[in-house]
Amino acid sequence: MSKPIADKRANLYQNVFFLTMAGCVFYLLALPPVELWPLGWIVAAFWTPLIRRKSLLSPKNLRAEEKMSKNQISKTKKGPWVNFLTKNRFKNRPYRQIWLAGVIFWGVAVHWICFPHWATCFGWLALIAYLGLYFPLFFFLARVTHHTPVFGRNIPVWLAAPLSWLTISYLKGTLMGGFGFALLEHTQYKQVALIQIADLGGESLLGAVMIFVGVLLGYYLPIDLSWQNQSSGTEKYAKTSRKKVLSDFHREFRRLRSATGDPAGSGKRADA
Repeated sequence: MSKPIADKRANLYQNVFFLTMAGCVFYLLALPPVELWPLGWIVAAFWTPLIRRKSLLSPKNLRAEEKMSKNQISKTKKGPWVNFLTKNRFKNRPYRQIWLAGVIFWGVAVHWICFPHWATCFGWLALIAYLGLYFPLFFFLARVTHHTPVFGRNIPVWLAAPLSWLTISYLKGTLMGGFGFALLEHTQYKQVALIQIADLGGESLLGAVMIFVGVLLGYYLPIDLSWQNQSSGTEKYAKTSRKKVLSDFHREFRRLRSATGDPAGSGKRADA
């Protein structure tokens, strides 16, 4: 593969909208009428790199932001629309990209709202704009939870993401009367054995478990998808091997078991 093609593919893998939309496509395929229910467990795999990164902006966009702040485009004689497009507010605003992907997802998932009457299309637009906000909220909560040290250690992604998903599930099911259609856990409604998880903590717990599994699968994605931005603006890919991922997870599991006084958690720590 030539270097330009490889660079374009790497940039695509690093794109916030692409990764968010990829998970949304798998989400849609797992919902009725397609009902490819195994894909529901892979949805969060595409979102894992976005949570792990130190910054959602790529080094190229970071440099562009710095250049814009120095040049002060607003001081030019160009019109407001030219300034808006020149600043590239969409490309350099990752949470707007995530929101747009969420709007597209909900627009397809609840398109049936437009069927009864043409006037319901206005309510459909307002609804998908509102529901689309939960996607950036999920990433924001997961990133803050993961990147904020607690007792000197960061909360792992496989714990931060399910907790954030539980939070937005509660908010979405409570605010303004709640909205309970096209949930991630609804993709498993035909799997009687799997939905028994809901007996322990409701349907939201099943969704959190699916996010947990998806995050673990996200560690096995190609190296490009696990790319992390550095604060210095240099590009660096996370060199995470399968052995190290399993070792880290095993070490955290044994530490939690030891903290609860379980003898099974004692012993030597797993090598990193």
